[in-house]
Amino acid sequence: MKSVFRFLGLGVLAAVFTAVVAGDISAQNVCDEVEAKQATYKKFTDNFDKTIPQRKIAVEAAKEYIEKYGACPDDKAQVDYLKNYIPTTEQAIKVAADTEAKGSLFTRFNNALKSKNWDEVYASGKEIIAVEGDSVIGNDVTLVLGSIGLDESYKNNDKYNADTVKYAQMAIEKLESGKQFKDFGVAAGEVNYSYKNVKFTDTKNNALGWMNFTIGYIKYFRDKNKKEALPYLYKASQLNSFVKSKPEIYAAIGQYYLDEVVRLENERTEKLKASSNADTDETKAIFAMQKGYADRGIDAFARAYKLVGTTPAEKAYRDSIYAKLKGAYEFRNNGKAAGMEEFIASVTAKPMPNPTTEVTPVIEAAPATTTSTTNTSSMTAPAEAPVNNTKPEATAKPANSTTAKPAATSAVKTTKAPAKKPAPKKKGTR
Repeated sequence: MKSVFRFLGLGVLAAVFTAVVAGDISAQNVCDEVEAKQATYKKFTDNFDKTIPQRKIAVEAAKEYIEKYGACPDDKAQVDYLKNYIPTTEQAIKVAADTEAKGSLFTRFNNALKSKNWDEVYASGKEIIAVEGDSVIGNDVTLVLGSIGLDESYKNNDKYNADTVKYAQMAIEKLESGKQFKDFGVAAGEVNYSYKNVKFTDTKNNALGWMNFTIGYIKYFRDKNKKEALPYLYKASQLNSFVKSKPEIYAAIGQYYLDEVVRLENERTEKLKASSNADTDETKAIFAMQKGYADRGIDAFARAYKLVGTTPAEKAYRDSIYAKLKGAYEFRNNGKAAGMEEFIASVTAKPMPNPTTEVTPVIEAAPATTTSTTNTSSMTAPAEAPVNNTKPEATAKPANSTTAKPAATSAVKTTKAPAKKPAPKKKGTR
């Protein structure tokens, strides 16, 4: 038995020895494959510093060389070099691929903007924001997506209202938190959604004014959510931007106040009926609040009246504002219009009341109690301005750029032809 085990043990050792020797011989044979080795290395050197597709070939050749000849003593220098080359080049390939993809995305955005394909603008713009985040490109595109719905709503197209409000709010957050912008929007072809403006050099406030106006207008006139619109409209009126001179801001706020006067009048009338037309503390308190709201409405409509144009096209709107102002003024002053013109002339000498603050009731002599004497007929019609989308001249910008980006607002290098920046419109910009 011992001799058998001894024999078997020797057989195992012999097998191991044979395998090791065979391995050594195999390694020696691979290291001696001069022609194959040279062919693999030439495949690498022919492609290592060329185009991205060629560099991919070089990386694969380098990996093959390391795998086959990594253990060969004579190839250590080449192998060490290749081991450093591979991760560096793979990262460069990834960066180039990402940049190329961005360039394609920016071109897609630019083309959609030029052709006013708003669905595609939003689709590509959302992708850009997801990729770029708070870069100047992402921030400029955010302003565009926060703008489109306003102009479309003037055409009774409310399809983009929700997205516009969402991105306008996002743009406000970016602007107020100090995020960086390049062109404060984007211009492409005949479309200009850049808020750079020669008359309003504080571009940040001009953009903030427009974003607040956009949200306020859509919420007030399109969504009929007047109360929620008030803080945006008021903020737009306080910023040094083009929109602070839009009369519809002040007329809209004034209309909200007059709506409250009418609502309170209906409430007071019902309570007077219940008390046989005898005034009570409750009806007196309601009447005092009506006067308080009328004060606010007079102030807002007076500001609107001073701003509205005098062209024939604006006459109907101007007359409507004046009628509301006069009706509110006479109600507030017990049927008298004396002093109204002087009030209009002086109204902008004092700050406009913030519509989000509480209204102060005006307590004075009680109204007649036999019937409701308040005339609110001129207060109920909506005070919506005629569409006037004229905007001042924008700052001129170069027509082309050597970098790929949406409307060429900031540089992103690519390996292909970059997206070009078209010349902005000289008229009709923001």
